[in-house]
Amino acid sequence: LASVEGKGEKVPVVIAVMGGAWVMGHRAWNAQLGLRLMDFGVLVIGVDYRNFPFAYVPEMVEDVNRGISWVFNNIEAYGGDRNNIMLIGQSAGAHLSALLLLEHSLLEARGEKERWQSPSSTIARRASGTKVL
Repeated sequence: LASVEGKGEKVPVVIAVMGGAWVMGHRAWNAQLGLRLMDFGVLVIGVDYRNFPFAYVPEMVEDVNRGISWVFNNIEAYGGDRNNIMLIGQSAGAHLSALLLLEHSLLEARGEKERWQSPSSTIARRASGTKVL
């Protein structure tokens, strides 16, 4: 995670979840993506998750959720814009991200609290029509 503090405006954020067939991988695999997008003023956060056999898919999804929650709660300290976040994944990382987004959407559809933002920020986003993850 490279800080972009001192540049004034908050920058867009990409949360990248690595692949690895659910059995291998590390957030550092996203380092090249981070270096490349940094040239375009984008901050990239590599999210890690436990691999099989140390975790099954539900635990992996929860690990990704915790990483996303950390980003929402801390990214502004690193110059990132918490209102401009994109989630991407490669292979197993895309699968886990899709499962998490589906779970998140189902919770929201039932009127349950969103897990990544405070209630006040969620209300403000809905009022402005801004879509987030």
